[in-house]
Amino acid sequence: PSAAGSITFLWTPASLTVSLLVLLAGAACCIISWRRGGRTRSIALLEVLRFVLIVLVLITLNQPEIPHRIVPSEQPRLVVLHDVSGSMQTQDSAAETGVVTRRQTADQLIRPEVWQPVAQKMQVLFEPFSSPEPTGVRGTDLQSALAAAAERHAGLRGLVVISDGDWNTGEAPATAASQLRVRGIPVCTVPVGSEKRLPDLVLTAADAPTFGVVGKALRIPFRVTSWLPADTSIAVTLTGTQGEPVTRLINVPGMGQFQDALEWKPAITGEYTLSLQIPVSDTEIRQDNNQLTIPIAVRDEELKVLIVESLPRWEYRYLRNALERDPGVEVSCLLLHPDLPENGGGRGYLAAFPEDAQLFEYDVVFLGDVGLGPCGLTAQQCASLKQLVRNQAGGLVFLPGIEGNQASLANTELDELLPVVLNTAVPRGRGTARPGRFALTEAGRRSLLTRLESDDIENEKIWNGLPGFYWYAAAERARAGAQVLATHDSESTAFGRVPPIAARTSGP
Repeated sequence: PSAAGSITFLWTPASLTVSLLVLLAGAACCIISWRRGGRTRSIALLEVLRFVLIVLVLITLNQPEIPHRIVPSEQPRLVVLHDVSGSMQTQDSAAETGVVTRRQTADQLIRPEVWQPVAQKMQVLFEPFSSPEPTGVRGTDLQSALAAAAERHAGLRGLVVISDGDWNTGEAPATAASQLRVRGIPVCTVPVGSEKRLPDLVLTAADAPTFGVVGKALRIPFRVTSWLPADTSIAVTLTGTQGEPVTRLINVPGMGQFQDALEWKPAITGEYTLSLQIPVSDTEIRQDNNQLTIPIAVRDEELKVLIVESLPRWEYRYLRNALERDPGVEVSCLLLHPDLPENGGGRGYLAAFPEDAQLFEYDVVFLGDVGLGPCGLTAQQCASLKQLVRNQAGGLVFLPGIEGNQASLANTELDELLPVVLNTAVPRGRGTARPGRFALTEAGRRSLLTRLESDDIENEKIWNGLPGFYWYAAAERARAGAQVLATHDSESTAFGRVPPIAARTSGP
């Protein structure tokens, strides 16, 4: 709705003076012309018309206006988009209390009292953004955030984006920003965080086992990352061992990283809370990332392993024989052969899938080419295996086979434990004419799961010297939260190299 007001003029003293002089001069000229024209009626009408035109020109010179008051049906809106992606947890923003995370800085900027002056003129809305939920990709998607805000809100008058950097997922935000500019909607940015990494020493990794055996050495890998300009010599110390601390002197290159491992041999059983720490440098900004806590349970019992398989394929026989030769491992096997009327019947073989009480005694379960069905697992047994992993801290290793039985596990509770996304169109996997080989990733080089030799170089040589393989499960990509430990050296999908070895943690 709108309402019209009375006419007003934006005149100035100069324009008004000129108008009066022109008006008087025009009137005089019209009268003189009328007298010279014989004072006839037609001449009088012509001079009156000329005078009226002069008056209209003078009115225009003084800028006449008729104001209209327009009351909008909707209150104008200002939308403040604040980034909640994982990078906002980086602790490099300066504050009065010290160094805080970028998220904490952004939270201070979206307090209602900060926007109170603007809120008196328009409605201020605060919306978080990161990545679209269906993608499951972690990152900062600025384009989707801008486009979605413009589509959701009528009466949008402006957008403010609070973020720690440029987009790293989704489409380029320039398209959405250009479209908003055409519509007259400005986009303002408020950057948070430091443009450069703050001086810091970070103990970034300690991939230790969850339990150990008395008298056997435990290898605890670690990685120290330096954001200091010069090389630094420090001591890495492991405490909480109920004995002498384990220490190793290392030299961390400036603006680089150093990785190694400490070895500790527990003497007695019990629950240990180990502490891996490095000293705090005088030039560091943060002092809360120089220590990691590692809980480990030390036992004097054997590791209990259950292998569940359908056919006694080569991989099954090799794994069973290798584990039985280890004196620290107690192996039980369940062979769900589709052509045998009964299970069991041999040393170490089970006649049936164990009940929950017996199942939860196992530390690791290897699940071979077994699926859901009469000759496989039941839905309840799949749920029990999930509970073993999530609630009992057990390990579950998936070993797909050429029969493709594990494809049926997609409809069970075990599906969310799979570290990779399998191609359902190729349940029996893929064969190759030339042998494939494993290529360890950076995560695989430091993981205990792929540690075949204590020395990193020797471990890499062993992996490079393994025989090639001519078949692999059709894994499309790793799932969110999973670590790819090794990739296929030559085969790829639309998402990158095929991940034949991947791991992920799962728990409450």
